[in-house]
Amino acid sequence: MNIHEAWWVDFFNGPFGELQLRDERVQATVRQVDRIVGSIGPAPRRILDAPCGAGRHSLELAQRGYDVVGIDFNPQVLAAARTTAEARGLNAVFQQHDLRHLDVDGEFDAVLCLWTSIGYFSELENEQSLLNLAKAVKPGGTLILDAVVLESLCPKFTARGWSWWGEGEDRVRVCEERTWDAEHARINVRWSFIQNQREETRDSSIRVYTCRELLSILERGGLSSFNCSSSSGGPFQIGSPGLWLEARKGG
Repeated sequence: MNIHEAWWVDFFNGPFGELQLRDERVQATVRQVDRIVGSIGPAPRRILDAPCGAGRHSLELAQRGYDVVGIDFNPQVLAAARTTAEARGLNAVFQQHDLRHLDVDGEFDAVLCLWTSIGYFSELENEQSLLNLAKAVKPGGTLILDAVVLESLCPKFTARGWSWWGEGEDRVRVCEERTWDAEHARINVRWSFIQNQREETRDSSIRVYTCRELLSILERGGLSSFNCSSSSGGPFQIGSPGLWLEARKGG
């Protein structure tokens, strides 16, 4: 796979994007937002959710009184998020943006980048995206990054895995066939989505950082006071399911 290919456009506009729109993990969303609130403090505060997908976290935060802006490249999920926000009377704005070209300077009390939403692009573009997120944080504000990192991936890596996504008649059988690109530190995956005897395939390619690599980039973006914990809670260590990173900007 060409790592510079815009694989994410086809991927998120295909079967995976449809699963995003049906994602109703209410309890998981509430737990994660509880954790975010515990880090950033009570509303009112201005929050950037980047990328936001269909708005799971943005909408829950808006429900709790935060002023939320969600951005994503995908107009389909943004339209769904706007529809939900309007139906629920929530103060949340959803805009189409590309993280590589985000140019916001110190406007947000908190910036969220959740669910391994980094590493899609080329090496330079990935670093620029992270620096853009750091730039958007106000002095004294917080960036929260949730991602699978190399310390998480290596202990549990398998070449193939099967899972069920969704519920009831909407359930989709998903197969992931994984290869490791050591030269570029990327995990390349061929995804097969199987439902009602119909199969579609898509490819993904994600740069997998170590915790230290992420800290080094964010330090260049003016962030410090790092708190590294497991995405499931507790200390971050080899074999944790993911990294939950909180970083502050001095002010």
